[in-house]
Amino acid sequence: MSSYVQATAAVALIALLVAVASSIGLGVLSDRLRRVPLAFTATLVMTGAALLFLVAGGSVPLWWLGGLFGLGYGGYFSVDWALAVDSLPSIRTAGRDLGLWNLSGAVGGMIAPALGGGIVGVAAAAGHTETGYQVVFAAAALAFLAAAAAVLGVREDRASGPAGTAGDPAA
Repeated sequence: MSSYVQATAAVALIALLVAVASSIGLGVLSDRLRRVPLAFTATLVMTGAALLFLVAGGSVPLWWLGGLFGLGYGGYFSVDWALAVDSLPSIRTAGRDLGLWNLSGAVGGMIAPALGGGIVGVAAAAGHTETGYQVVFAAAALAFLAAAAAVLGVREDRASGPAGTAGDPAA
């Protein structure tokens, strides 16, 4: 096994472990605070990790960048799920609405590797593999920034409290 494969696996494991902890911690925190600012901040953390990788290159340890990305990733997804549930127009159509919401993320997750692979492939064919990866990370940072801006447009129902407790029999 090459050292690149081992390094990639180690960074991915670090990102995953930090994401699990972040997901639990920020998920609990989002039950007490407004979700939109938490989702926005978590998305900015992912943006920061992508931008640091882009501009700092090898001067920042990859394990640190993986951990930073995992912090934002885990936090974003737990808070985003909670925000999606809070935003449901009706509990009667929750399955359909959450299915469509999940599909919007899944389609992007299917397209991104193909698009990124194409960018790196074209750059590599031109003898500029590093530039291809830089373009991919720049595109990721832009996508994260767009997501952060989009989440700011989600309105939370402040009348029901910060955790969306309207109609919750446990509240």
